[in-house]
Amino acid sequence: METARDLLGKREANMKRLEKEAPNLCHGFIELITDCFRPSALDRKQKELMAVAATVAVRCIPCVA
Repeated sequence: METARDLLGKREANMKRLEKEAPNLCHGFIELITDCFRPSALDRKQKELMAVAATVAVRCIPCVA
């Protein structure tokens, strides 16, 4: 089983590759995440807790890391 450090390293490498090979897609994804966590009816903390709950519910190991 991979450690969280290994998973985060892979994520960073994959994001760099995505930014190089598909910059528009990468920037769109970053904008989406940034916009999702912007305060509105729910504050950032509530949205982050919901994201953690969804991550655990779908058992996304890289997301948990």
